[in-house]
Amino acid sequence: MKFAYITLLTISLLFLANAATADVPVVVKITPKLERSLDYYNFSEEIVNSYQRFVVNLYNIGSIGCLTRVRFDIYNSTNEEVFDTVWSEEFPMEAGSYYTFETYWYPYNISGNFYSKMRIYQCNDIFEGPVSGFSVDNTVANETKKIDFLEEEILEVKKAANTESYIELEITAIEDLENLIFHTEDYPFGWIFGDKKIDKINKGEIKYLRINYDPEIWRETDISINIFDEENNYFSSKKIFLEKNNNPDTKDIIISVLGIIIFLLVFLKIKEIKGRRKKKK
Repeated sequence: MKFAYITLLTISLLFLANAATADVPVVVKITPKLERSLDYYNFSEEIVNSYQRFVVNLYNIGSIGCLTRVRFDIYNSTNEEVFDTVWSEEFPMEAGSYYTFETYWYPYNISGNFYSKMRIYQCNDIFEGPVSGFSVDNTVANETKKIDFLEEEILEVKKAANTESYIELEITAIEDLENLIFHTEDYPFGWIFGDKKIDKINKGEIKYLRINYDPEIWRETDISINIFDEENNYFSSKKIFLEKNNNPDTKDIIISVLGIIIFLLVFLKIKEIKGRRKKKK
């Protein structure tokens, strides 16, 4: 009896040990975490006949990837009212990734004291960033000393196409140019435009630049695109008219082509069936 008891106990212990070491799937649930770190931020405290450049380096320290962009509301320090708003381009930031966002503000013929409020748009959440004060002294007398790209025919800019989500510009350089900034202004309230940059364009070269935008409710409208260089030697402003059906989206073209193909296949199939019936008769 005692031997049987010891045998049964030994078998039970062996069974438990085997069960403990068996390949049992373990499910670990990770709670989505939305978080970011502002690793670097830079702006100019004093602007004299120049532009404001906001540089923001973000680190996604959360557990999920997000479309991310940065917004700056610029306030007039005198009356505390919003004077202008600028946006960076949107960028997909995976968990654990870094990205540097840049956006510009060109206060043409403006002087005074201003401050900006940073907001970080990450997935569907908005996070407050630092508030930064700066002064502006941009007088007309000094602004007119800058070379106008378009009037001096150094650069040719025309709209190649537009849809309800992007504008495509055709840019031709008459001279070698570097570090050109394209900043959109005078667009409807609530719309979002990011800035674009061309690092280099050679004399005689033609480049196509796509500026993405997000309209609240789309409508035909005029906008302005300020074009300037980082060295602050040139400045031009180009008016663009956004019109409906100027250029169909690629998605619409694909759908149309697929529709035609399906129609032809159905037509051919019907024709084939009718041919078979005639042969049988």
